Amino acid sequence: VWCGPCVLMGRELSQLSETMEDKISVVKIDTEKYPKITERFDVYALPTCILFKDGEPIERVEGVMKHDELKALVESKLA
Repeated sequence: VWCGPCVLMGRELSQLSETMEDKISVVKIDTEKYPKITERFDVYALPTCILFKDGEPIERVEGVMKHDELKALVESKLA
């Protein structure tokens, strides 16, 4: 069972994925099923959103963000 904030963030990320489908890929990871990924990227708080560019993490956000905030953040990193 996902935590309440994770469910909210999941909805926002799904909307972002639809809005920016031609520019980004959104991947959601269950930290309980994939603890090695959690460790590798130092995920200690949930939800955590990590933006990658060319396979490397370039930005990290902990906590819930709204679609418009996420979109602005991603667009600023794509520029």
